[in-house]
Amino acid sequence: MAYVIEPSLMETVAVPLDVELSGELTRGMTVADFRRPAPENCPTRAALRLDQKRFWRTLIEAIRNLD
Repeated sequence: MAYVIEPSLMETVAVPLDVELSGELTRGMTVADFRRPAPENCPTRAALRLDQKRFWRTLIEAIRNLD
């Protein structure tokens, strides 16, 4: 949710995602494949870094403005 509000809080990278459907122990889990480059039209992104101080300031400010 924070990425939608303030994308600059995070460093993200395009990464292909799949949902494991046949695994005995991993069925239903989301799997990100960082081993291969993402295709140009890849619609999914994974966050690699988060500016924690800015994240918490943004969250606290949003909560204060709930009135």
